[in-house]
Amino acid sequence: MLTELRCPLECKILSKDTKGHTFAIIDYGPEADLIFVVVTLEGQVWCVSNKDIRIVANWTLGRNYEVKNG
Repeated sequence: MLTELRCPLECKILSKDTKGHTFAIIDYGPEADLIFVVVTLEGQVWCVSNKDIRIVANWTLGRNYEVKNG
């Protein structure tokens, strides 16, 4: 299932050490990781596994934590 996000979320791709915005999520079912479709700040589009992405803190939405590896 492909789900388009109405409000893109700022995120960090851990393996690429870059930031971007996720604008869609692909769900292949209960036995697979979610796949986030991300456009990086450099303009590249990547499909990133759930375990390799972190949502960046956003004080307006109450996400006041820091992005950590792992």
